[in-house]
Amino acid sequence: MIVLDNGGTLPTTSFVLARLPSKEVCMFPLGCRPRLLLGEVVITKQASAVISNEDVQGALRRVTHGDWGEIRGDDVTQNEKALQDGGCLLAVFRSANGTAFWVITEIKLSVTTVILPEEY
Repeated sequence: MIVLDNGGTLPTTSFVLARLPSKEVCMFPLGCRPRLLLGEVVITKQASAVISNEDVQGALRRVTHGDWGEIRGDDVTQNEKALQDGGCLLAVFRSANGTAFWVITEIKLSVTTVILPEEY
């Protein structure tokens, strides 16, 4: 279930961010430490309409452990550098229905955004 800032309903604006329940995002197996803390996690209205909560939660768990999904090469190198410097991380995933989505973490701002590529 996605918890929204306004108490449960999506506003009618076209670009709306929703808070995801932190208790689900912060569940790690016993003895497994995350490489990254996500901070506040938000999702756009468009992304929440086409990506299941299970897909989002799975991607967030992977990101916390340094799994950047489908990115390769220089993007992986940039993410590893951002972990050290406190920069911006990008991870790319596909939902069960085939929809590509991004997870962008701004380490210094302590915020992670789930967004569709066409919204960026």
